[in-house]
Amino acid sequence: MEENPQKPESPPDIKPSTSSQIKSENTESDDSDDDVDSQGNAITENVSENYEEELDVNLSTTIKDQKQKLYKIRAIRKRSKIPTHLKGLMGEANLRFARGEYEIAQKMCFELIRQAPMAYEPYWTLSQLYENDPIKSVQYLTIAAHLNPMDATNWLRLAQIHVDGNNLRKAVTCYTRAINADPSVIEHHLKRLELLEKLDDTNYIRKCRTKLIHLLPPNEYEMLFKMAKDLAEQYHELEEYEKAAEVIAVAFEKCPKEITPEMVNIYLELLLLLRNYVKCLDIFVQYCNIEVEIILDDSNQISILSFNMPDNIPIDLRIKFIICTIRLEAFDLLDRLLEPLLLEENVENIGDLYLDVAENLMTARRPEDALKLLIPLIKSDNYSLAAVWLKYAECLQACNMIEPAIDSYKTVVKMAPQHTDARFPLSDLLLEQNRYQEALDVLHQDYTSNELDVGLLIKKMELQKRIGDFDNYIKSAEILLLRHCIEIKAYSEIKIISFLDRSEKISRLKKVRSLRGETYTPSNIVSIREPPVHEEYRLFKETLQMCFDRKEYALLQKFVFTALSSSKLNKIYQKELIVLALFSCIYNNDSEHGYYIVRDFIMKTPPPIPHILWNLWNLMLQNFGEVKHARFIVRQSKLIGKTEAKLLAANNALCAGSYKIAIMSLTPLLKEHPTPFLTFLIGVFFLQLSQQKIGIRKKYITPIVYSLFLHYSKNRSKDALQEINYNLGRMYHKYGVMHIAAYYYNLVLEFQHPLIDKYPNMSLRKEAAFNLFLIYKESGNHIGCKNILHKYLTV
Repeated sequence: MEENPQKPESPPDIKPSTSSQIKSENTESDDSDDDVDSQGNAITENVSENYEEELDVNLSTTIKDQKQKLYKIRAIRKRSKIPTHLKGLMGEANLRFARGEYEIAQKMCFELIRQAPMAYEPYWTLSQLYENDPIKSVQYLTIAAHLNPMDATNWLRLAQIHVDGNNLRKAVTCYTRAINADPSVIEHHLKRLELLEKLDDTNYIRKCRTKLIHLLPPNEYEMLFKMAKDLAEQYHELEEYEKAAEVIAVAFEKCPKEITPEMVNIYLELLLLLRNYVKCLDIFVQYCNIEVEIILDDSNQISILSFNMPDNIPIDLRIKFIICTIRLEAFDLLDRLLEPLLLEENVENIGDLYLDVAENLMTARRPEDALKLLIPLIKSDNYSLAAVWLKYAECLQACNMIEPAIDSYKTVVKMAPQHTDARFPLSDLLLEQNRYQEALDVLHQDYTSNELDVGLLIKKMELQKRIGDFDNYIKSAEILLLRHCIEIKAYSEIKIISFLDRSEKISRLKKVRSLRGETYTPSNIVSIREPPVHEEYRLFKETLQMCFDRKEYALLQKFVFTALSSSKLNKIYQKELIVLALFSCIYNNDSEHGYYIVRDFIMKTPPPIPHILWNLWNLMLQNFGEVKHARFIVRQSKLIGKTEAKLLAANNALCAGSYKIAIMSLTPLLKEHPTPFLTFLIGVFFLQLSQQKIGIRKKYITPIVYSLFLHYSKNRSKDALQEINYNLGRMYHKYGVMHIAAYYYNLVLEFQHPLIDKYPNMSLRKEAAFNLFLIYKESGNHIGCKNILHKYLTV
C-alpha cells in the first residue's frame, strides 16, 4: 500500500505466504509466513540461506566491497519479530486499514502490541491510522523506527516531519540514524550538514564532514578537496594537527592524480608541524619531482646527502623543502639552498617565507645563517616590522653581539610599546651591563590602563628586590595583589575582611564606605601573562619576609589581611593566611583583631584544645581593652573537656575580686587533677580572700593557705626552685612576716641554673630584688637598698 494512505478506494491485494525458507527470530518452527515490510505490504524473502553465493564477485572486486555488500544483505534480511501465529493477524490489520475499517485495524494493532511488544509493524500501521493526530502519529512512528533501526525510510520520514515542525535538533538525530542504517547515501550526509549549519554546531559539523570525506567517491574530488581544505584549516586553528593531516591524507589517497600544488603545500605544512619528515620527503619526491639521496643510520635517523630540485618548482614548496632540510640537520646543503633564494627572489614579495626559514634556523641554533635572511627583511619596506626586528635582536643576542642587540630591542619597544616580549630580554641585557635604571625604565608599564602584564610586573619586582629598592618593590607588590584582592582603606575594614565570605565582604564594605561618603569600585584590570597560583603565593611570602626583616609590621599586617580578601589565594591557602594574619597582629601589637582570630580558632577546634591556642589567647588579652573575653571563657568552661577554660574563668573571677567563685570553680578540678599548679592557684585565691577586711575570719583561712603553699612547694619540680622560693616569699610578704619573706627572696637571688644563664628573661631575680628593696626601705635599711639597686636593678 502507499505511504500515508488517505482512505484508499480499494484495498491492496495482500496474500499471506504459506512457507518461508528462513526461521523467525521469535519461534523455533522451521515454517514461517512472509514478513511484512515497513509500508505494511507482505513481502516474500527470496534471500537464500547460502547468501555467500550471492556475494560471488570478480577477482577485481576488493575485500572492502565484499564487506559492504554483505552488510547490505544482512540489513535486508532483518526479520520481523512477530511470531508465526500472529503474522496473519498483522496482515488482517493492514487489510482492514486499507479497506477503511480503522477502528478494527486499531484494535488488532493493540492486540499485536500486547502479545508481541517488540514488533515494529503494528506501531507503523498505527502511525498511519493516526495521521489526523500529528502528535500520536509521530510517537508511533518513532517507536517503529527504534524497533527497526536498520530501516532508513522511517528515519527519513521522521526527519522531514521534524524539519517541517522546525525541530532541527531532532531532525539531525533522525538523519544520523538513517545514515547509520545506510551510510552510502551522500544526500543524507549533505542534508544533515545543512541542518547543522543552521544550528551552528561547529564541533558536530567537523565530525560529520570528516565522516563524509571518507565516504565521498573519487569522482567527487572537487567537493572532496574543498571539504578537506576547510576541515584542515579548522583543525589547524584548534591546533589539532593530526586530525588536519588525516583529512588531507584521505584526499591524497582517493585522488592521487588530481592533487594540486595548493593541496601539496597544505599537506607539507601539516606534516612539518607533526615532524613527519619521512612522509614529507615522500611527498617531495612524488609530487614535486625533487630527487633526494638519503641514508639511514643505526638509530633509523634520516640524513640527506644530496638533492636535485627542478627550477620551476613553486617558491612555497621550495621553502618547505628548505625547512625540512633544516629540521633534518642537513646543514651542509644550506648554502646551496639559501643562495638562489637570496639572489633571485624579491624579498618584498616573499618576506613571510624568509621569516619562516629564519625562525627554523633559530630553532636549529644557526643564528648566523638566520641573520642572512633577517638583514634584507629589516631593510625592506613591507617587512620592517616589530616582529621582524624582534627576531633580528634575538639573532644578534644569540651571536653574542650585545650592543647591536640592545639597540634592536629598543627599536622593537619604540615601534610597539605594548609588545612586552622584547622588554624581558632587553632588561636582562641591560642588567648584564649594570645599567639598572635603564632596565627598570624598560620594565615600566602604565598602571592606570585596564591591561596589566603580570609577567612584566613580576620581572620588575625581582629587579627591585635585587637592587634593594624596597619602597618601589612594595608599591609593585600592592599592584600585584590588588588584581584579585579588596583594597583596605581604613582600619575598621580589617575585621570585615577577616571573617566574611567574599560576597558578604563586598556588600559590607559598600555599606561601611557609603557611611564615610566613599564608593566601592571593584577592580576591572585585565591581566595577561598570569603566573600559577603557587608561584604568586611564593612571591607573596617573599614580600612578607622582606617586611618582617625590615620590622615593617604594620605593612606586614596590611599585606596579609589584603590577601585574605583574595579570590585567588584565599581558595587554596586560607588556613595558612589566617595563621599569618594572627602573627602579623602579634608583631604589630594589634590585640583586637588577633583576639578574634584566636577565639575563632578555639571555637572551631574540638577538645582537647592545644595549649598553644590558650597561650596565644592570653597573649592577645594583655592589651585587649574590652571585657567580652570573660563571657566567652564562661561559655567555654561549661563545655565538657574545657579544663583550660575553667582555669581561665577562675582567673577572671580572681581579677574581678570574686574569690569565692574562683575557689568553687577550681576545687572540683583539684580533686580530678591534684597538680602543683592547681594547688598553687587555689592557695593564691585563699591568700587573696584572707586579705579582705570584712566578713572573713583569718584564723580559719590562714592555715589553709599555709598548707596549700606547702603542698605546692613539695610537689613542684626542683628545677623550679627559684619559682617556689619567690612564691613563698610573696606569701610571707603578704602576711607581713618580713624576715621570712626576705629569707626566701635571698634564696631566689642566690639560685643558679643552666637555663637561667641561657635565657636570662626566665629569671625572677629582678622581681625578687625589687620586693627585697621594698622590705629594706620600709625597715630603714638604706645601705641594703643601695646594694640591691646597684647589683640587681641598675639598667
